[in-house]
Amino acid sequence: MFLGFYEKHQKLQLLMAELSQIARDAEGIIIAEELNDGNLYGLPTVETRLLETILSDTYSITSASPEMLSNLASVRSLANRTNNRISVFRLQVATPRTDMQDIVRKHNDAIRPLCEYIIEDAEEARSLLEALLK
Repeated sequence: MFLGFYEKHQKLQLLMAELSQIARDAEGIIIAEELNDGNLYGLPTVETRLLETILSDTYSITSASPEMLSNLASVRSLANRTNNRISVFRLQVATPRTDMQDIVRKHNDAIRPLCEYIIEDAEEARSLLEALLK
């Protein structure tokens, strides 16, 4: 029994680290408005596989914080939406067009709020997780 609790506690600490990484990944995708001239764009994705695995392994503990679970679900959903937009954008970038700068600006404008919400939700989930770990 104690070993199971200890392992879950370790996985929750891993979840803390993973949430930090997800926030950093999202930050790396954002192109600041003042730099959004249509020449810069980010193509990395936000990976959530480890997050999903940890959630299923620790649900007996994390279920005590519905708000945190809601934040984590939001992170997963926003990451999927971001990754889908990036996938579509990759196809657009691969096809040379005369209006590419406009396409890039619009892509950056659409991705920025998604990534900002990912960062916000990941940080809120980390805060709630810290309280759960005390």
